[in-house]
Amino acid sequence: MVPRTWTHLLAEAAGQPVDPGTQTPGRWREYVARRTGLTAPGQRTEGTPTVFEPIESGCDPSGPAGRSIMATRNAVFPCSG
Repeated sequence: MVPRTWTHLLAEAAGQPVDPGTQTPGRWREYVARRTGLTAPGQRTEGTPTVFEPIESGCDPSGPAGRSIMATRNAVFPCSG
Protein backbone atom coordinates (compact mmCIF):
# COMPACT_ATOMS: atom_id res chain seq x y z
CA MET A 1 0.00 0.00 0.00
CA VAL A 2 2.80 2.45 0.80
CA PRO A 3 4.33 2.51 -2.71
CA ARG A 4 0.90 3.18 -4.19
CA THR A 5 0.20 5.90 -1.64
CA TRP A 6 3.48 7.67 -2.40
CA THR A 7 2.78 7.38 -6.13
CA HIS A 8 -0.55 9.16 -5.68
CA LEU A 9 0.89 11.78 -3.35
CA LEU A 10 3.76 12.68 -5.68
CA ALA A 11 1.48 12.65 -8.72
CA GLU A 12 -0.93 15.05 -6.99
CA ALA A 13 1.94 17.32 -5.95
CA ALA A 14 3.16 17.35 -9.56
CA GLY A 15 -0.32 18.24 -10.80
CA GLN A 16 -0.64 14.92 -12.64
CA PRO A 17 -3.08 12.76 -10.66
CA VAL A 18 -3.07 9.04 -11.43
CA ASP A 19 -6.35 7.39 -12.42
CA PRO A 20 -7.30 4.98 -9.59
CA GLY A 21 -8.03 2.27 -12.17
CA THR A 22 -4.48 2.35 -13.56
CA GLN A 23 -2.81 -1.04 -13.39
CA THR A 24 0.26 -1.44 -11.21
CA PRO A 25 3.45 -2.21 -13.14
CA GLY A 26 3.93 -5.89 -13.91
CA ARG A 27 7.56 -5.77 -12.78
CA TRP A 28 6.47 -4.41 -9.40
CA ARG A 29 3.88 -7.18 -9.01
CA GLU A 30 6.55 -9.75 -9.87
CA TYR A 31 8.92 -8.20 -7.34
CA VAL A 32 6.27 -8.30 -4.61
CA ALA A 33 5.49 -11.95 -5.38
CA ARG A 34 9.16 -12.89 -5.36
CA ARG A 35 9.90 -11.05 -2.09
CA THR A 36 6.75 -11.93 -0.16
CA GLY A 37 5.12 -14.88 -1.86
CA LEU A 38 1.92 -12.81 -1.98
CA THR A 39 -0.08 -11.48 -4.89
CA ALA A 40 0.41 -7.73 -5.29
CA PRO A 41 -2.55 -5.45 -6.01
CA GLY A 42 -3.37 -5.11 -9.68
CA GLN A 43 -4.60 -1.51 -9.49
CA ARG A 44 -3.24 1.71 -8.06
CA THR A 45 -6.16 1.76 -5.62
CA GLU A 46 -8.95 -0.60 -4.76
CA GLY A 47 -11.12 1.16 -7.34
CA THR A 48 -11.90 4.16 -5.18
CA PRO A 49 -11.01 7.72 -6.12
CA THR A 50 -8.00 9.31 -4.51
CA VAL A 51 -8.97 12.36 -2.54
CA PHE A 52 -6.66 14.86 -0.89
CA GLU A 53 -7.87 15.81 2.54
CA PRO A 54 -6.10 18.68 4.27
CA ILE A 55 -4.80 17.70 7.69
CA GLU A 56 -6.87 20.48 9.22
CA SER A 57 -10.05 18.71 8.11
CA GLY A 58 -9.86 15.90 10.60
CA CYS A 59 -6.50 14.91 12.03
CA ASP A 60 -6.96 13.46 15.50
CA PRO A 61 -3.73 14.49 17.24
CA SER A 62 -4.53 12.25 20.20
CA GLY A 63 -4.47 9.03 18.15
CA PRO A 64 -1.29 7.19 17.15
CA ALA A 65 -1.50 8.21 13.48
CA GLY A 66 -2.18 11.83 14.42
CA ARG A 67 0.76 11.90 16.83
CA SER A 68 3.03 10.50 14.12
CA ILE A 69 1.80 13.06 11.61
CA MET A 70 2.28 15.93 14.03
CA ALA A 71 5.77 14.73 15.06
CA THR A 72 6.77 14.52 11.39
CA ARG A 73 5.34 17.96 10.62
CA ASN A 74 7.18 19.46 13.60
CA ALA A 75 10.45 17.80 12.59
CA VAL A 76 10.20 18.79 8.92
CA PHE A 77 8.59 22.20 9.36
CA PRO A 78 9.71 23.32 12.85
CA CYS A 79 8.82 26.97 12.33
CA SER A 80 5.34 26.46 10.93
CA GLY A 81 4.21 23.28 12.67
